[in-house]
Amino acid sequence: MRRGVAIVPRLRDIAANGSALEAARAQETLQKIACDASRKRLGEIIESKESEIDLERSVFAVALSGYPELDPRPCAELLDLFAFELNSRIDLEAPAEEILSMFGKYVAEEKRFSVNTESFHDPDNNYFNKVLERRKGLPVSVSLVYLFLGTRLNLPVEGIALPSSFLVRLRLDDRESFIDPYEGGRALTREACMEKFARAGQPIPEELFVPASPAQMLSRMLNNLAAAYREHREEAYAAHFGTLCDLLNGQ
Repeated sequence: MRRGVAIVPRLRDIAANGSALEAARAQETLQKIACDASRKRLGEIIESKESEIDLERSVFAVALSGYPELDPRPCAELLDLFAFELNSRIDLEAPAEEILSMFGKYVAEEKRFSVNTESFHDPDNNYFNKVLERRKGLPVSVSLVYLFLGTRLNLPVEGIALPSSFLVRLRLDDRESFIDPYEGGRALTREACMEKFARAGQPIPEELFVPASPAQMLSRMLNNLAAAYREHREEAYAAHFGTLCDLLNGQ
């Protein structure tokens, strides 16, 4: 597989600058290398899991589908740096809403992570390496920035997968606070979240405010990628993400 990955830059050049036939063949080969690399890596992670799947490793495995040459280590090191900076700015003994407010200011205002509302169906919104690079993505992928930083800081952060959005929740001492990536990192109460969705004509029952498992969050990203490639009429890629969903679900 490493030999295949080594020719990726040359294949990208042919796909961009070759004749129509050469470009088509190069793109087909690129797609096979990428999909094979992603499927193999994700399969290894699933087989090695003890209980829950390792979400951070898994999102980088998925990113190989678009970027087979990806080395996830610089991405992980960037998250380590963010966590180090954030740790020096927050009081971990403070109330949940105060911690999450500082969290939001750091991620959304200082680092400028936001939902990509201008190009919602861009596949790069779901490849986590590109989310870190471009500082934008879909709600679930932007939420992962908060979740991965919270994990590094030993904070009990959770992802809340709602039908029309994705939230981050922090619960401390029976108090909770939420971040909605659409709201620029502002800390919200549960009531404020529910009021927002109700005003938009999308009322959310309280029973849906439950933590999403790592597998559920990964599945959401895979479904988003399948939808993005269908929007771009790339059915083979869309089918690939269906295959990864089956792999995740043990089918």
